[in-house]
Amino acid sequence: MDFDVQSATMPAQISGLNTLWVIRYLRQHHPDIDLAAMMAEINRGGPFLLHNLQTGALEPVSLQHLADARYWFSNRFMMVFYKAIETRIPEPRPGYTIGRLAHLAHPIRRAAIIAPLIGTQHLLKTIVRESRKFNRTKDTYLLHSSRVRTVIRLVHHEGIQMVDFGMDWHAGVFHAYAVLAGATEIDVQWQKRDAHFKVVDFELHHRYPAFWQRMYRALVFNIPAVRNAITKAEEIQEEHRRTILNQERIIQSRTERIEAMQQQLLARERMMTEGFIAGGMAHEIRNTLGAAQLRLRQVERLTQDVGDENPMGQLLDCFRCAYGLSLDERKVAVQTLRGLYETRRGVRGSLKSIDQAVQRGLNVADRLMDYAMLQQSGIRTICDPGKIVRELVDIYGTTWGRQGIAFQLDIADGVFVPAQPGQIHSVLQNLMLNARDAIHATGRGRGEIRIRVARQGSEALIEVGDDGVGIAQEDCEKVFQPFYSTKPHAGMGLGLSACRKMVVACGGRIAAMGANGQGALLRVVLPIRAAKTENSDTAAPPATNEPPFTPLV
Repeated sequence: MDFDVQSATMPAQISGLNTLWVIRYLRQHHPDIDLAAMMAEINRGGPFLLHNLQTGALEPVSLQHLADARYWFSNRFMMVFYKAIETRIPEPRPGYTIGRLAHLAHPIRRAAIIAPLIGTQHLLKTIVRESRKFNRTKDTYLLHSSRVRTVIRLVHHEGIQMVDFGMDWHAGVFHAYAVLAGATEIDVQWQKRDAHFKVVDFELHHRYPAFWQRMYRALVFNIPAVRNAITKAEEIQEEHRRTILNQERIIQSRTERIEAMQQQLLARERMMTEGFIAGGMAHEIRNTLGAAQLRLRQVERLTQDVGDENPMGQLLDCFRCAYGLSLDERKVAVQTLRGLYETRRGVRGSLKSIDQAVQRGLNVADRLMDYAMLQQSGIRTICDPGKIVRELVDIYGTTWGRQGIAFQLDIADGVFVPAQPGQIHSVLQNLMLNARDAIHATGRGRGEIRIRVARQGSEALIEVGDDGVGIAQEDCEKVFQPFYSTKPHAGMGLGLSACRKMVVACGGRIAAMGANGQGALLRVVLPIRAAKTENSDTAAPPATNEPPFTPLV
């Protein structure tokens, strides 16, 4: 619990010795921070109550309490306190900076000649042994101690929360203790052994000067004027270090933003270029093939005007009536007409084949046009990808089952995504057809397609996997490029590129994973939209009569 039920006060877990220096540091180095407003914000997340040591009154935590080493605070309060500080100091690892300067306020600083006599090893051992006097949320162990390396382990008690800021603070404090002991060239790193900071190890690397060097430094440092000068120099040095780190962080952040914007611009330019090229190609192909098809059908109609019912007999009757042909002349005419008839039949067959070829070209142009128009598709409704998977399995399951392909489904209920159902239908259909082709390419005559639909936090996860020929790792990104295909004798290489366009238009992302001979996995991640209940203002996902997109394989 975070406070005692009887007294309604926070448990005494962390000493005010820790908060004392933090408040002093904030006032000195960040005077622009409104500490009163920060405390008001912290207390709104309470209750964080304690008894005033002078009046005995129960009151919320204030700056006066934090600046008084006699008070104790709860672990939960410290987590909120850390977060409030971190959001107000725009620099990397502010906890480390604050902890690193804590030695400037440490009581042992007033007798600085003692610490170098004790030495780094003995001082850190003392700190580890007496750490519970200042913090009751953890146990501290000294795992290794030498003149150049020290390893300290913190084991937090059950139910204790911790964040990076707190661990950076500890790292800075250990650095400060090493400075007090006279160590130089100090480097401190920490590593958590589990996701919840239950066990955290701190490794200190340092150089330990000779005894006479430590004594000389301690004696000189004890001279008030020298001590003040060194203290001021350390503060200036630390201020410069923070300024440099902050500038580097700003430069890095802006560089990353610029690079991200450049990538977005390149992606948009690429999509516009693809759409322009595909649309232009489709337009020219449609015009050319359309005109050719029109002329072909005109010729076909001309051949049909002759008629199909005994054309030779009709022509012979016409000739006999007009010219009075003899028997021999009739035989010659019959042979000539038979040749003409066979030629006409061959011409009509050729025209039909040409018309079919032209129609295939027009279909290609239509698919190019569909591809060019994908980025203009808007989100109009929400749909259930699990339902679409089941519909597609109903369509293909029996036929593919006879080909030795089985389906394994893992579909969670209530997963809805904001997208056109036709787009999701087209994406899933393309992925399933690709999986089927990959299985056929193995030559085994059997295989399995695995489809999973699940909720993953605020996103919907759709996976289509197979045990087919797989995708080479170097091709896992290339397969989404327009006109790139791993099937050289089939398809146009637009299927997965179109899938990516549709997924991105829905605010999602798609990725391919696999290896040669080990199958493939296509993963689609889309923003999720919860289904509405019957009592909600909006009904569950509406049905749609929108036809699915044509698969672009």
